[in-house]
Amino acid sequence: MMFLLTGIMGITGEAQEANATRMDKVPPVISVDFYPSGARFVFEIFEVAEDPGYREFEFYLPGAFDFQNVRPLTQGDVTTFSVDSLNLGRWEPQELEPLKRIVADRTRELNLLQGRQRALKQALSLFDAPLSLDIKDPQLLSHVDDLYNARLRFESRMVDARIAVKEAKEELRKAEEELKLLQAEREGKRPYNDESILRVCGTAVKPAPILVEAYTSAARWNARYDMDLSSETGDIVAKMRAQVWQKTGLNIEGEFSFHTRHPSSTVPLYELGPLRVNLRRQPPKPLVKNDRASMAMMESGEANMFKALDAKPVSPMEVPVMNLTPADITVKGIGEIKGDGTREDIALGVFQMKSDVLLVSIPEQNSETWIVASMDHSSSSLSSTIPLLPGPADLTVNGAGSGKTNIPAFGLQEQIPFGMASRLTSRKEPFVSKTGTTWIGKGVLEDGYTLIVTNGTETAWEVLVKDRIPIPVNEKIQLEVKKIAPTPAERDPENRLTWKIDLQPGETKRIVVEFTLHYPSDETLEYIR
Repeated sequence: MMFLLTGIMGITGEAQEANATRMDKVPPVISVDFYPSGARFVFEIFEVAEDPGYREFEFYLPGAFDFQNVRPLTQGDVTTFSVDSLNLGRWEPQELEPLKRIVADRTRELNLLQGRQRALKQALSLFDAPLSLDIKDPQLLSHVDDLYNARLRFESRMVDARIAVKEAKEELRKAEEELKLLQAEREGKRPYNDESILRVCGTAVKPAPILVEAYTSAARWNARYDMDLSSETGDIVAKMRAQVWQKTGLNIEGEFSFHTRHPSSTVPLYELGPLRVNLRRQPPKPLVKNDRASMAMMESGEANMFKALDAKPVSPMEVPVMNLTPADITVKGIGEIKGDGTREDIALGVFQMKSDVLLVSIPEQNSETWIVASMDHSSSSLSSTIPLLPGPADLTVNGAGSGKTNIPAFGLQEQIPFGMASRLTSRKEPFVSKTGTTWIGKGVLEDGYTLIVTNGTETAWEVLVKDRIPIPVNEKIQLEVKKIAPTPAERDPENRLTWKIDLQPGETKRIVVEFTLHYPSDETLEYIR
């Protein structure tokens, strides 16, 4: 498949005329593979010498490509191959020419405003000069009235000049701000490493196509999802898309391959040595701080450079086309990607998953109720056949925006919180705890709480209410449960409680929990949350 290059770079300044022909020698792109940070372009060269058995080729690439990773592929039987980096002054794609002209026009307007401001200030200084009248001169007495009127006219013009200077300052300020924004936009869209270009040349035999691959680090992509949950059926419609950008200066259009990982630069041979055992002569050393620091860095991972963008409308599509290997997952997508760093959304496909809709209330954490899609018991879920790539997801419930989440690196979790039900509310009212000492020297803490759950909707719902009672971590502490009403549907080994509460429209229900902790009277209890 041949890619369409919709924008070719152009040299600016003194080198433009001399290098115009070079810039026309960017060969067609036949494939592009995007990686989490970087992209691999494959170019096809058509230039043929007069001798059909001997071919010479020469073309140019933007400096955004790494000259150390430009190499011929096996086709074409290339006999000689060289890559040079040429410093020809800053260049920019033709697509930036309109923006360049706007910057130049705004710069000229700014210069005119600055000149106008200086002229007005000079006129204002003349108006501010005192008007000297020697009324003792007999020849001027008859002209006093005229001079007085002239003074009044000067003062009026002086006021107008001050207003004009103020207006000019405001226009100048706006022009300067606009120019800064335009210059920042222009700089932000310049290709990476635009001070140089790459010259690629060589010779080949046989009439087969000559393919050359080039790698650039000025590219990024990540997966993104739009997930809509139906509260009635539990169906989840998920739209998968690629959020991608590249700053090579080349606009490309066609079918792209998006990979989840980079190819390994080196693959060492596996080796399993013998397992030896010996007596330890010295006590083990404590954990080195650097080890902890490196672990923290591994856990934090690389910062995601992509910001959330509004999704473009996606037409009905099939399930994402994926290629799964033990080392990589590749998904296909068709679209157009500009070479100026513009972040593009490319639709990758649509698929469905089945879930059970749960309403989960944890009064201790939030007064509103979570809307949760659970795949724990959903046998028809497609999450096992459609591997979800890590990335952010925009969530909706019945078509209405409800929140955002992140798909982890290991795929879709068993439960996805889709948002909050603001009209299903709950609160936790703690008891006034009592402390004392028994006759056998034991301390006593009487404690508990009441959970109040309210359905403010017009529909009956089953709500899972979750809370907990203390679990002793010291054998000197004993827990005595006095009252749990109603009885919870589940109590796990760590004393986390779950109730299934049926609520009619407008109904409020209460859950009461009371317990007592016994402990040595000379000790102090502490809750570890």
